[in-house]
Amino acid sequence: MFPTLDRLDETLAGRTSLRLRLVCPSQEFSPAEMAHGVGRWYSGVRGLWEIYGLVAQPDLVVVMLQAPALPPEVLDHLLGLPRPAPATPDDARRLPAPATPDDAASRLAMVEPGDARRRLAMVELDDESARHLSEKFLARPAVLARLRQTVRRAREHGHRVEGLAGFASSRRMARLADTLGVPLLETPPETLRWGGKAAGRRLFRDVGVPHLPGGYRPVRRVDGLVEELRRLTARHGPGPWLLKVDAGFGSGHGNAMLTVGRPDPARLRAALSDGLRPASAAVSAEEFRRHVEVVGAVVERLAVAPAGATLRFPSASLEMTTGDDQPVVARIIGTHDQVIDADHSFVGATQPAAGAYREALVRYADTIGRELARHGVRGHVGIDFLAIGAGPDPADWQLYALEINLRQTGTTAANRTALLLTGARCRAGRLVTPAGDDLCYATTDGLIRKAYQQITPARLVAALRADPRLRFDPESGHGVVPHLWTTLTRFGKVGATVLGGSVADCRARLAEFERLLDRLSRERVRARRAPDGNRS
Repeated sequence: MFPTLDRLDETLAGRTSLRLRLVCPSQEFSPAEMAHGVGRWYSGVRGLWEIYGLVAQPDLVVVMLQAPALPPEVLDHLLGLPRPAPATPDDARRLPAPATPDDAASRLAMVEPGDARRRLAMVELDDESARHLSEKFLARPAVLARLRQTVRRAREHGHRVEGLAGFASSRRMARLADTLGVPLLETPPETLRWGGKAAGRRLFRDVGVPHLPGGYRPVRRVDGLVEELRRLTARHGPGPWLLKVDAGFGSGHGNAMLTVGRPDPARLRAALSDGLRPASAAVSAEEFRRHVEVVGAVVERLAVAPAGATLRFPSASLEMTTGDDQPVVARIIGTHDQVIDADHSFVGATQPAAGAYREALVRYADTIGRELARHGVRGHVGIDFLAIGAGPDPADWQLYALEINLRQTGTTAANRTALLLTGARCRAGRLVTPAGDDLCYATTDGLIRKAYQQITPARLVAALRADPRLRFDPESGHGVVPHLWTTLTRFGKVGATVLGGSVADCRARLAEFERLLDRLSRERVRARRAPDGNRS
């Protein structure tokens, strides 16, 4: 009934000094947030980047939970991607040890692919329901019992059981970890308050990181919002403000704009009633107000670029790690310039963040990370910023912290893919390969067209392998690595991480990948329309 776990048990019995990690990449956003977007309930497939660690870290064993199941040809492709030679892991639980330029040639050697497969168990459910991945597994007691058996056998054979990794922490994820008898590797649920919009702003204020004018507490009632806007408008003047739902939303679905004139309570009340404009067209003003009544909202000044300047949305990715009885250490593992659409939603990103504000970005992110570590935050952290300015001179830019995400973000899969497939390390906000070369990437989740439903994962894998410009090349560390595989034929949606030597190169390869998708979809349509006798 559980053949992959049976095979993994044999590996555990025949080896020594392994590390077992269970992975349930469940997004754990609020149901209201999960209802938006395309294929959101399938988003756990983004967590497949954990598989790349099987070659980069040869003592690693992964039990990957998925629902719905991954197409077998995709798993073959992921395990067959050529990667650096194995290295002894450092103190970070997911990253390979840093290499030196001297071993740049030897790092191209590969672990025998079958060995990586023997250290992987895919535990998959035939479940396409609109529920969190964690919910699907908690509803399967027989599956959980079998998983506990593998955990118990790992410990009996003297292996280290790291715990349960995921996209995000939650009370439900903590319950799943407890049911499996393992620690939760993401941040403890009691620390999640630091990921709220208001708490994040308070933290920015307390550590002296610049942030936009606004409030520091979530407000639920109209009277409270009127008073908050009156106070802020009296101090900072009239203009546009942003209401941000305090928690549960990971995109612009939790934002709404409001233009305020004089700080008159009657005018403010009327503006809240008639002038509230949710950032997302998919959210009505009435729905937004309901979310505010339940969760509360923080008020923040809406930034507008002055003449000659632009708005950019950089971010920093951190990993918060700790050893036995050791304090949490915050480590920056990447910087990005995010692509944010008119709905305030993440579309994609490039790495690294622009040089004009990268140094300040790293400095502020480090300050925030050390404060989060002091509060016991662990696991993935993404910190979003706003940059206002123009040109290459750092003096011409202003940088503001916007919010803290205590979870994986839209850039996490790309960042981990780059680090694990190439052995690169983050230095001062840039990724540098073991040979000393810069590594850049562009990533997107937004390749969505109905025509792409015509493309099977097997066809896409074959096309990538046949294209020398797009397939991943281990010697250069460049190429295209798709993700979101299970949404391709169901929704016509696929994501991609494009690695290259410059941001311009990555963007060019991404455009080539889109042209490949368009060509494959057209070929499929022509094949369907052709008479039976003319089909190949």
